[in-house]
Amino acid sequence: MTILVILTVVFAILVVSNLSDKAGPPTESTPEQKLYKVAERLVKTQQVSSIIGGLNYNITRIVPVKLREGEVEKTIWCIRLRLEKSRLVEAEFQHPVTGQHMRAVIWLDTLRVYATEDGELLGIWPELSWPPEEARLDASKLSVADRVRGILAQSTVFSNLLEEPNTTIYLTAVIYDKNHPEGLALLHVNEAGKKYLISVDLATGTIRLTQENPLG
Repeated sequence: MTILVILTVVFAILVVSNLSDKAGPPTESTPEQKLYKVAERLVKTQQVSSIIGGLNYNITRIVPVKLREGEVEKTIWCIRLRLEKSRLVEAEFQHPVTGQHMRAVIWLDTLRVYATEDGELLGIWPELSWPPEEARLDASKLSVADRVRGILAQSTVFSNLLEEPNTTIYLTAVIYDKNHPEGLALLHVNEAGKKYLISVDLATGTIRLTQENPLG
């Protein structure tokens, strides 16, 4: 019986030793690990860190994106960052695939960072999300808030939104680009549980019900 116990213990030690040798660290990083390391480096750059503003974040997705440069098509990477909470940001944004460029003041909680596999930063683009309570139009500290309220008040279609007790309007973003040099305000509306998005052109006063995300 004693001999059997000794043999069992020796066998167990050999098995554990063998497993430990096989479970060592990988000799080289996987492509996914490399991209996460690239993402962590990009977050520390001035362009990205100034937008994040010291908030905690999660890398929620890294996906390949096709970028065409003349006759050449190459693969770049879109790194999606989700902040721990929404914050008001004023920054320049550029989308490398569509070529869009804009300056925006936006309540932001999700950011896309575009880069090569080697870590070259190609562009930063915001995602439009439902804003926090601080973005309410009636409490907004943005300089264009009064202008937006004035345009809505003069509209025969949308003026009632300012008076309905069960309706909340949020000034989510103001974007400035070549088509809207004076600004395009994007407003989320919660009308008694019915949620939608409208845009207000600050130059022309045009108000549109927006079916699609104008930021893509």
